[in-house]
Amino acid sequence: MGYQEDLRARLDRVAPVSSKKTERVSNNDIDRLIINELSEEFNLSRYDLDEGDILRAIKIESILEPYESAFSHQYALKVFYSIAKAGEINAATLNELICRPNEEFKLLIDRMIRAKLIFVTSERDIALTHEGKSLAERIGVDIYFV
Repeated sequence: MGYQEDLRARLDRVAPVSSKKTERVSNNDIDRLIINELSEEFNLSRYDLDEGDILRAIKIESILEPYESAFSHQYALKVFYSIAKAGEINAATLNELICRPNEEFKLLIDRMIRAKLIFVTSERDIALTHEGKSLAERIGVDIYFV
């Protein structure tokens, strides 16, 4: 189950039962929910660190080493994590979340495409390749899709 489907299921579980006609949720609403949830995760001030976190960071660095060209940019891991959590994400939505200039964002995406970690779908969304999914699992990202 993808991140969007999981989010939709959680929202449906808490939605009040109503006899009124239901409204369709637009893709913009879903994108906004994804941005809000990921922004909350990126609020790093709420996390405490310990020595184990440093060791995990070192381990992640060693796992990412073969993909140095894709992860050499400061925001690359944040971009990769966001794609992994969302399953598929609109490029404009992702850029809004990352808040980088367009040229810098395009360079980040291009490097990950060249490293065969992500691809652009026919709907112009960005998704992980099989290798990208495998990498996400190896670095400990809980992904909601196969």
